[in-house]
Amino acid sequence: MITLKKKKVFGTCLLAAAFLAITGCSNKIANTSNETQEVVSAESIIDQQSDEEKNAASDTVNTAEEEIDNEVPMVDLPKGIKGEKAEVQRLEELRNLIISYYDIPKDYYESTRYYYNKVDLDDDGEEELFVIVMGPYTSGTGGSSALWVTTNEGKLHVKQDFTVVNTPIIVSDNLTNGVHDLIVPFDGVGAQSQYSVLEFKGDSYPSVSDGKMRKDIEGIIGNAIIANDFVEEMNKGITGMNLLAE
Repeated sequence: MITLKKKKVFGTCLLAAAFLAITGCSNKIANTSNETQEVVSAESIIDQQSDEEKNAASDTVNTAEEEIDNEVPMVDLPKGIKGEKAEVQRLEELRNLIISYYDIPKDYYESTRYYYNKVDLDDDGEEELFVIVMGPYTSGTGGSSALWVTTNEGKLHVKQDFTVVNTPIIVSDNLTNGVHDLIVPFDGVGAQSQYSVLEFKGDSYPSVSDGKMRKDIEGIIGNAIIANDFVEEMNKGITGMNLLAE
């Protein structure tokens, strides 16, 4: 029997509330009269230099975080399953979509994290996104919320939402009704750890709890997305992207 190592498979909902974020502030200098123009100009130069120093420091921090992120390997995956960690580039449109779709209050922006990978679940050659949203507002005892996001007339659009989703999510090479099967780690109430196989039903996937359950993923061929080792990343101070504006 081939399974993901238990120490690497966990409910993402238990980690969501532990995330922390650091925010900063900036100062503005206003020119109020012609008599103080020279003084203000000097202050503006100093302020600009200060901003440049802050940006340089921020770039250094981001680069350091990316280097640390690259040092943290993915979760262990069985033979036949390739994998990739979540993208690290913030998408402002995706952030706004998440906030709007779930109607997330501002008080939860900092504690809500999102992770995504580019996919093509329906094999139409168009880029889509699979997103998991972790935090006290979008996660529960069984897992976190997730979105299958497509592009409609140049704008991001939610094709389907999911609940009780844990990572990594396996995009199987097998297709049902022209769409890739999804395989999600599932811990039902009172049930042993297992996997839920989601087969496309013509217009949508079934819910995770209504998928075909199997005890292992032996013989499955596919690609595991959002295959981050979140425990190790948190130990190294990597907390992912929250919903605060840049």
